[in-house]
Amino acid sequence: MSNQTEKSNSGLTEQEIQIVEKILAGIFEVLNSIITQHSPEDYAKSLSGPQRRSKKPITHTSILYNVTTHKQNLPAEPRKIRANLPEDLKDINSTDLWKILNSLARTKFLRSEPNTIRCIRGRPKSRGFEDSNRGGKPSSHDKTEELKKVIKILTKPEAKKLINTRLKDTGLLFKFTKYKKLVLFYQIRNHDIEALWDNVKPFRIKQNINNIADEKEREKKRKTLEVYLQHIKNLNEEDLEHEAGQKAEEDIIRHAGDEDLFINIIGGLLGYTTIKD
Repeated sequence: MSNQTEKSNSGLTEQEIQIVEKILAGIFEVLNSIITQHSPEDYAKSLSGPQRRSKKPITHTSILYNVTTHKQNLPAEPRKIRANLPEDLKDINSTDLWKILNSLARTKFLRSEPNTIRCIRGRPKSRGFEDSNRGGKPSSHDKTEELKKVIKILTKPEAKKLINTRLKDTGLLFKFTKYKKLVLFYQIRNHDIEALWDNVKPFRIKQNINNIADEKEREKKRKTLEVYLQHIKNLNEEDLEHEAGQKAEEDIIRHAGDEDLFINIIGGLLGYTTIKD
C-alpha cells in the first residue's frame, strides 16, 4: 500500500497527518543515527563503563515518561520533578538534574520559565527554596505546545496504527530491534552480567522466598537462561547476526497486534540515548 493511500485511509485529518509525519521523521532520524553511529559491539562496551553507572540516562527516561503519561503535574519546579522520580533516582546530583531538564528544553519536550521571587526585607530566616535550586531563581517547567500536540495525537488509535505500519513497512522496526538484540548478545559475550541485567531489567526474574513453587519455577527459568547465555557465547559472528535477526522477527510477530508497539520501541530507544555533559 502506498503512503498516499495509507494516509487517505487513516481516518485522520490533514493537520493530524502532518503531525504524525513530523513524529515519524524524528523517529527515523534518531533510530538511524543510533544504528549507524556505533556498532552493536561498541555500544555494548559503552554500556559497561561509567555511563552505565550514571543515573542521568535513566532519570532522563523517567522524567520524559512521567511527562508524556501525565504522571507529572505541570508546570513544576525541579524539586517537584525530583520528588516524582523513583526512589533510587531521587538523590541524583542537582547539576545532573539541571542538565537533563535543559536537554529536554533543547529538544522541545519542555519549556522553562523563571519564577518571580518576592524579596523580603531584613535578614532571611532560611533559604526560600531547596538545595537543588541554590545559586539562582527556581524555574518552572511545562510541556511545550509541540509536545502537547504530539501527546494529543498519540491518544488516537488511527495515528498509532499509521506509525506502526510505516515503521514495519520501511524495515526500520526490524533493523532497530535486531540492533538491540546484538547489543544484548555482545553484553553476554563481554561477561558483564550487571550491565546485561540493567538492559533487561523489566524482565528480571523475581524471587518470592515465601513460596516454594515460585522458587522452583525461578530456578527452572534461571537454568534455561544460563543455557541460552552459553549458547550465545559459543556463536560465531555470522551465526550471532542470524540469531539476532531471528529473535527480532519473533519479537515483531509476537507484538503484531499491539497498538502501542512503537511507543514501546521509543521506550527502548530512550534507554539507548545519553545526556551529554
